[in-house]
Amino acid sequence: MGIVKKQAVLNSVFNYIGQVIGYVNIAVLFPILLSPAEFGLTRLITSYSVVLAQFSSIGIRRVIVRFFPFFRDVENKGHHGFLILMSAIPALGFLVGVLIFFLFKGEIVNSQADSDLFGEYVFLIPLAGFLTLYFWVLDSHLKALIRTSLSSFLSNVVLKLLWLIWALLYYFKVLDLDSFMLLYFSSHAFLLIIQIISLFHSGELNIQWDKQYLRLRVVKRVIYFGFFSIIDDATGVMTAHLDKIIIGSLLGLEPVAIYALSSYISTVITVPAQSLNRVLSPLVSRYWRDKKRLEVVELYRKSTLLSFLASGLFALMIWGNVDSLLLLLPETYRSGAMVILLIMLSQLVEMGFGVNTEIISASKHYWYNSVSSLFLIIVMVALNFLFIPIYGIMGAAMATLISKLIFNFGKFLFLYLKEGLQPFTAQNIKAVIILLAGYVIIELLPGIILNSHIYIESVLNIAYKSLIGFVFVASAIYIVKVSDDVNSFADQLVTRVFKMIKRS
Repeated sequence: MGIVKKQAVLNSVFNYIGQVIGYVNIAVLFPILLSPAEFGLTRLITSYSVVLAQFSSIGIRRVIVRFFPFFRDVENKGHHGFLILMSAIPALGFLVGVLIFFLFKGEIVNSQADSDLFGEYVFLIPLAGFLTLYFWVLDSHLKALIRTSLSSFLSNVVLKLLWLIWALLYYFKVLDLDSFMLLYFSSHAFLLIIQIISLFHSGELNIQWDKQYLRLRVVKRVIYFGFFSIIDDATGVMTAHLDKIIIGSLLGLEPVAIYALSSYISTVITVPAQSLNRVLSPLVSRYWRDKKRLEVVELYRKSTLLSFLASGLFALMIWGNVDSLLLLLPETYRSGAMVILLIMLSQLVEMGFGVNTEIISASKHYWYNSVSSLFLIIVMVALNFLFIPIYGIMGAAMATLISKLIFNFGKFLFLYLKEGLQPFTAQNIKAVIILLAGYVIIELLPGIILNSHIYIESVLNIAYKSLIGFVFVASAIYIVKVSDDVNSFADQLVTRVFKMIKRS
């Protein structure tokens, strides 16, 4: 358990550092270092390459974690040729994916509103897709070896710093656009090299083929499970990238940049809730396996309430200060206010329904996740094509909100009808009222006015309004006793502070 705890702590640290670097890159520096069209181009090629990698993978990330224990050989560390098999399967998938890509390359390029610029760099899609795919393969292999912190450090810290370095070199004219784009989308190659060196150094990079283990029947089972996992794995990727691809097709690269920046600001509210759900998810599986129904219900309610409180608190501070936030951005990006609001609402919907996905996965109804995920993708694509021509980038945000509302309400209804589970209590209503009251207070606060100091003025307004909003909401949650867990955490924190004061 010591290794697991150490890895968990390191993963959390690297994740939060990566969130900070990512936010500074996407929301602060890239809009300054790159033109809107260039920034949109990086987002669009990233979306295409990730989608290519996802469908080429044949669910390999879940396959590796699922089947590695059956192949593991602790003494020889060769694991009976497991890494060869796990590298060969996505290679076949990638060949098929690239063949399809080149067959429809002309249609893909011509489908984009800014086809000339996009067409110049469309060749980077298979390159970036290949590197992303094999980073996932080695990442999952390291995860199966319980060495998750290395890949977490590489993807959350090193990769984002490399992107920033290339952007800075381009901004200061050390690189031209061709060199910048090539280095930007080759960055995963540096990560792959480090992963390979790490596996080689630990003796885990063994490529011996064991015919006894790699029988056709075993390979068939692996591929069958992989195909079954494709839809589940694809949901997050598709919902995160399809909207940008469709915007690029219908509106052009600059709207992609505005939408990408606005949606990134919105997704910041999910960070605390995602950390909470990572802790609760294994517990859900364990309690369901042990038939501890009351514990599952308690976790369902806690995840719903705590996730909504944490995400809602961030959301009210962002939306309450949205005008000041947008003033910190270049003028081109200041039209994304409604996108920020709608994407935040979609994230609140996602967080507000708690660990419904994890409960369904642990139950005998696990198939429903695949069915509902496929339905989500279909609805999302249809609504994007319906709304974007009418409402522009706001239409994409509307499509995301409506799709996630239907998706999560469907899961809620399914659990209620099949298992009699529902997470909502009077405490959830109290949480909504407190958060709305906090937003009203932020809106009523007078703004700080400093003539000719718009950036300082915006930062000061954001800081003092957020502080007052946070204090009000946190105090109200504690006084009204919305959550026993929050009150218990607050009591422990106050006790520790007083002890530290006494010691000093």
